[in-house]
Amino acid sequence: MKSEDFVELMELVYIKRFEIADYRITVQGGRETVSITLRRANESIILESKEPDFCSWVASLQKIAGPNGKPIITAIRDSRRYFDDVTFLIDKDNRKLKEARTRLRSGSVVFDFEVNETMDRLLSGKHTKHDQDIPKLKLLYYEILAFQLMEGSNLLQARRLFEKNPHFPAYADVIWSILRRAFISGSNPIGQYNMFRRSLTFDLQFMHGQVESQLRNINDQFRMLSTRGGINGDIGVGHLLDVYRRLAELCYSFLDTLLVAIDLMNNKKPKGHLPYWDVVRRLRENRETLMLVICVDPLLRHTESHVSTRVEYQPGKVGRILLVDSRRKKARTIKVYTFEEFVDMSRQLKDALFPALYYEFSLLELTLRLLVCVSPEYKMMLLGIGQK
Repeated sequence: MKSEDFVELMELVYIKRFEIADYRITVQGGRETVSITLRRANESIILESKEPDFCSWVASLQKIAGPNGKPIITAIRDSRRYFDDVTFLIDKDNRKLKEARTRLRSGSVVFDFEVNETMDRLLSGKHTKHDQDIPKLKLLYYEILAFQLMEGSNLLQARRLFEKNPHFPAYADVIWSILRRAFISGSNPIGQYNMFRRSLTFDLQFMHGQVESQLRNINDQFRMLSTRGGINGDIGVGHLLDVYRRLAELCYSFLDTLLVAIDLMNNKKPKGHLPYWDVVRRLRENRETLMLVICVDPLLRHTESHVSTRVEYQPGKVGRILLVDSRRKKARTIKVYTFEEFVDMSRQLKDALFPALYYEFSLLELTLRLLVCVSPEYKMMLLGIGQK
């Protein structure tokens, strides 16, 4: 039969949802006395008991991490497994990490679950005890860490292809500076990662696939045009307009989230999902980000939906692109670009701004995830898997 002290403790912890703030075990005359401090909001309760079941339960308490990396004290089911896991997560000479990297490269370990999505569920607390993929985060800890490091190496290698473009380094520096100040500024890596994920106004994981698909289409378009030999300027510009629209559409989500990051830096309530016109306007009003959107024109992005385009080309004369508002009784030209101006904007968008946005956002996400993986808070979170 359970003691009254134990029943009261269980009711406070599991029914009234008090959190364990601290506990102390003292031994006098061969007998244990346990005191435990419980808190809920501004309410605090201290219980003290010598009852064996009460003392035994408190003795089973260990520190783990809850959602957002906040340390919590909780009872664990299996003390032996807890300390075995502690030993497993210690790798002072990186031997375990090197062995995991070898297993990954040899193909002897293959992930049968979505690693990043599963990590997101654990870190945000949006998972259940029946989620069969969550325990794999602990079981394959070193393989996952090695995988993230390899992903980082691949990402940096791909990024270097764009570094020769004269505009890319400046774009990348501005974007990284804003993202770093907004999301790598505190001491809690899990909290920083969750804030970044919440601040995204789009699905970055899904975007990776979209980027690959769109770039394949764009590169295929250029290959097709290159096989034709000579091509009329107006036809070539028409294809380039299509490429510009695709890239401008991809840039929108990144630019929109960049504004959210700026708002967070300035302690303002962020506003996401703004119209493209407002996103570009606000970035142009900011001295730091003005340079990013010189090559971005929402009118060009909306051509063939809200605005029509007319290409004027005669050999030997300066070609022009006319943006025409044809939704009125009388069509009205609202903007004009020369071929040279438009080609220069398209090159900046394709070879500098878009890759800078894509790679800096991807590097930030990977950096935050690596900081999480090696943090004490994340390891404490892993120790709690299967113990509640």
